[in-house]
This record gives sequence, C-alpha cells and structure tokens, in this order.
Amino acid sequence: MADDWRVELDIEDHGVLQRTLDRLRERGVARDAHDRLGEGVAISTDPGRMFAYAQSRAQAEEAAKVLAELAEAHHLAAQAAIERWHPEEEPWEPADVALPLTDAEHRAEHERREAQEAAESATRGVPEWEVRVEMPEHREAVELEERLLKEGLPVARRSRFVVAGAATEDEAAALADRIRAEAPPDAKVTSGGSREIAWDDQHPFGFLGGLGG
Repeated sequence: MADDWRVELDIEDHGVLQRTLDRLRERGVARDAHDRLGEGVAISTDPGRMFAYAQSRAQAEEAAKVLAELAEAHHLAAQAAIERWHPEEEPWEPADVALPLTDAEHRAEHERREAQEAAESATRGVPEWEVRVEMPEHREAVELEERLLKEGLPVARRSRFVVAGAATEDEAAALADRIRAEAPPDAKVTSGGSREIAWDDQHPFGFLGGLGG
C-alpha cells in the first residue's frame, strides 16, 4: 500500500491590489506543475496555497522542487514543505515525524486522536461524529430517539431517521454497534463524521440547524 505524501506551497500575500494577479499566477503554476509532474501527482489549489499529493517521498521531493521552481518563474514568493499522512492520528505531519511502528506507538497515536476529537467536540459544542439510523417504522424511530435522549445524548430525528452525536470515532463506533444489536434486523445503522461540521467547514458563514441547535 502506497504512503500518502503532500507538498504544501505557501504563497506570500501581496495585499489586495496584487491579489488578483497572484491568483492568475497560481493557476499558471498549477497548470505547469500538472504538465511536468504528470498524472501520478494530484495538484489542488486554495487562495494563497497549493498542494501536491504524492505516493512516495521521492515523488513528493520532486514535486516540492518543481513547485518552488515554477513559483519563482511566475514571480511568486513561496515556501514548500513536505508532509506525510499519519493514518492512526489522522493529521498531516512534517516529513521527519516517523510513522508509528510498535503496538504501543499505534495505541499512543490513537489515544491522542481520540483526545483531540473529544476536545474539538467540546470546543465547537457540536459532536465531531454521529451515528445515523434509518428505522423500518416511524414508531421505532421515536422509541430510539427517546431512549437516546434519556441517556443524555444529542439526538435529532426526522420521521424514521435518527441521528445521534458522539464526541469521538470510537464512541460513535461503539454506539453504532449497540444500536445495531438492539434495532430490528432491517434497520440501517452507519457511523461517520458529523455532517453538520462538514457543512460548517465548507460554509463558514452559513448556519444549518441540527444536533448543535
């Protein structure tokens, strides 16, 4: 299985008057980088930042070199940094941060991620994770909602659909397993990241009522 590597190119902000021209130059860098690096490296852009996703350190180092050269050629002041994805803790880390190797290191990363998710849920006031349940009957959804509310869990229900919040991925998985064991055989139970948080991250100036309401 290939590793996940990323190059982040941070581009200096020259202010409002220069920003439009910089954005055009950034698109030129992205286009030229795609041509030089080929299909093996994925390029994405945000205003003031560019990312190249690679499958090996050597590929990432080549992408960092190419992006830096192209930024200079397009008259952009920029710094490139190579990062590596840590699948247990799930952040991008600097390339010199080693992946966990032993069982103890894997557990430590997992515990750090769980603690971070719990802290982020508390800070946002919205659970980072949720369990989504589709019940066969309306009555069964109402009964599940009432049980979960009695346990103090954040719950939202629409007709036969129930969503319960959980602070961490492990808590969501455990709750999903418990609901699955108690629910009718034809109930559909899944767990995943909070859709409300995903919406907020993509629409920072919007408001969507839900578990946080």
